[in-house]
Amino acid sequence: MILLPFTNPEPALFQDGTMPDMVQITHIHDNPHWFVGLHHHPTYAEIIYVDKGQGTYAVGSSAYSVKAGELVIVNGGVLHSVLSSNDNPLDAWTCTMTGFRLPDLPDNQLLPPGFHPILDARNHTGFFLNVFQQIYQQRRDELANYSVMCSFLAASLIVLTRQLSTGAGPSGAQSAKPFTFEIMEYINDHYQEPITLKKLSKIFHMSPDYISHAVAEEFAISPINHLINCRITESIWLLIRTDEPIPLVALKVGYDNPYYFTKLFTKRMGLSPSEFREKYKLG
Repeated sequence: MILLPFTNPEPALFQDGTMPDMVQITHIHDNPHWFVGLHHHPTYAEIIYVDKGQGTYAVGSSAYSVKAGELVIVNGGVLHSVLSSNDNPLDAWTCTMTGFRLPDLPDNQLLPPGFHPILDARNHTGFFLNVFQQIYQQRRDELANYSVMCSFLAASLIVLTRQLSTGAGPSGAQSAKPFTFEIMEYINDHYQEPITLKKLSKIFHMSPDYISHAVAEEFAISPINHLINCRITESIWLLIRTDEPIPLVALKVGYDNPYYFTKLFTKRMGLSPSEFREKYKLG
């Protein structure tokens, strides 16, 4: 017989009675061309678990090569992106959540700003995979009180993430220059509109060459390529979440020529929009 009483409970981890609310669960797999361009969620945090394969995750202005058994932690409001390995495609789960507060941190922050966002979870692979799969199954089947169950499951991910991060230190990465972040944020918010370097130059009162150089230096991508990535990323979600015709999807993400959109999407994703929808459409 084993008896371990809980007689000295710790102080509450989640402050002011908050608990994480699930926003979405994402599972990427079976696509060596998979990428999601730099973007941010002002009020959403993410815990990403890499089950198989390899990829490159950018968090803030730094890029990290990530492999199976590792976690990627993204605080709310932080720019991030993902690019799958062609030779060893990513199989990764993402839990996106909001509505919580941890001790000494702002709302929807999992780690102190500047801390290393990659954690080694290889000793807990079964736990993480099982929790992500349970969240997915609860949401898919819409079992009674599934949202409550998913909230507690998301909380368990946060608790173990906090345990794994004990002793982790600053990443050593420099914060992006404020104006380069503002430029990337502007593109994120206005990708549906016509955007050129000339337009950015007028908005930010800097030369086109300087804007292009500064953004590329900070984020390893040009402003225009970032614009294309934003549009392709949004089209991915529209294709798998809706039944809207391809020309309408193209128009919604900023392309009035569906042929050009299809050509660009196919080059970036390795599948045409219709093929991509057929393969990954949500049930």
